[in-house]
Amino acid sequence: MFDYLSCSIKLIFKMNRHLLPLLFAGSILISCSDDSTPKDQTSGNEKSQDSIVSDIENTEDLTVTNYSNGATIVAMVDGPDEDFFIENYGDYDKESILNFTSLDIVPYVYGADDTTVVYPAMQVIGRDNFDLTYAGLGEYTGTINLYYDAIKEHLAINYSVKNGKPDGNCTLYDPEGNIIIERVYKNGVWQYSGKEPFSVDWTFDQPTASLVINDVENGVRNDSLVEIMHSFQDKQGNSLDLMIEKATFNSVFQINGEPFTGKLMAYQHPTYYDAFPEFELNFKDGLLHGDIKIYNWYGSLELHEIFENGVYAEEVFKMDESMMDGVAKPIIYIYPEEETEVAVNLKFDGRLTHTYPEYQHGWKVTASPDGTLIDEEGKEYYALYWEGKENIPLTIPNGTILKGSETIAFLEEELPKMGLNARETNEFIIFWMPYLENNPYNLIHFASDAYTQMADLNITPQPETMIRVMMVFQPLENQVEIQKQNLSELYQERKGFTVVEWGGRLLNVAVN
Repeated sequence: MFDYLSCSIKLIFKMNRHLLPLLFAGSILISCSDDSTPKDQTSGNEKSQDSIVSDIENTEDLTVTNYSNGATIVAMVDGPDEDFFIENYGDYDKESILNFTSLDIVPYVYGADDTTVVYPAMQVIGRDNFDLTYAGLGEYTGTINLYYDAIKEHLAINYSVKNGKPDGNCTLYDPEGNIIIERVYKNGVWQYSGKEPFSVDWTFDQPTASLVINDVENGVRNDSLVEIMHSFQDKQGNSLDLMIEKATFNSVFQINGEPFTGKLMAYQHPTYYDAFPEFELNFKDGLLHGDIKIYNWYGSLELHEIFENGVYAEEVFKMDESMMDGVAKPIIYIYPEEETEVAVNLKFDGRLTHTYPEYQHGWKVTASPDGTLIDEEGKEYYALYWEGKENIPLTIPNGTILKGSETIAFLEEELPKMGLNARETNEFIIFWMPYLENNPYNLIHFASDAYTQMADLNITPQPETMIRVMMVFQPLENQVEIQKQNLSELYQERKGFTVVEWGGRLLNVAVN
């Protein structure tokens, strides 16, 4: 593991995806729709949900309904973690929206005047398993038609939801109208698929190194290439992570009962046109042979090795963990009670390595109550971002020890008590989850005075509430004895002009 301190100062930035590919924000104009029946984009003919579901087996216990009398609402895909949000409800309030039986969702990107532009980022709702709960529509029941453009010429997704969760058929199209994903859900649970970019109906038995692919049409390209992503049957003992553990390669690797020769590619759930790879394994007669590549959660290569007939030959590349040493991803959100010119100054005991926007003796922005920030050049942001290498590393004098599998639930409970709202808590967990959930144990400490002295943050005018959450943690193989931290001392309530900062520090040193 590596030492890594991540802090994020988040001024909520809205970037045109074409200017910064990983950052996208959109909002939507409100209108009424007389007919929400989806169209078959390739032919122009009406295509009901029932006709799609009928092509998929075992639908007898699922009810799929077509709705009409819809409304178009505001939504966006926002931030470095590409989360899907409902921005506003236009001429309606939320209670009125919930009474509609059909909703159209269309994008508008800040600074873009052409409403015909197609924004593939809208596909992100498919990556999130078509769940609208976090987007603010957890109570909605009806049909969703989500579009790539504001004039609704390019349908991205059509599906039904029950209390915000998918229920029935869900279809994801590319901007040309071709079906990418065709699934059936029941009460928010993914049941099976008709079409997928890669195999999602597979099981894996580690003791026999046996991979069984049931939807071969989605995953078996030819005799030497098999492509899979997370299965809808994902559970303990049937995961992609299990497949690349060392214990797997004690046996001859088989696919559908035969020793495999060729390339096995595994992918994350697709977000845009492409999906980030998770790993690439090459085999000869069931033994690792050739390139072995492992990728991290954002698609960057972590490890590249070469094997010959099951025997390790050489290391081609291993990510330099020192590149992540220091303070990284600090995010600060700024919420004044009225539109206010705000100056933000950071006095950091160390060396700043990355800042965005560029830090030149401070940041000056106009902040709105919803967190939107406009800099002196008129550019809009949703966060101030900085990274740096501190002179004196943070330590862990006390803390909480948790199993890796328990860590997310712990953060979901504690972060709101420290003052983070639902969105801030979500973004914190999304960023740190890959570093936490798969460890045997995690030792977690929330730094207070040590952090604020190291990274002194001055904001003018002075906020009434300042919330700075800095998680310092260490992955552990076994539990250790350490004084438990009293987290109640960190609990805060938001009042008036509020500034929120969150970050983290990953340590690989002895516990003090």
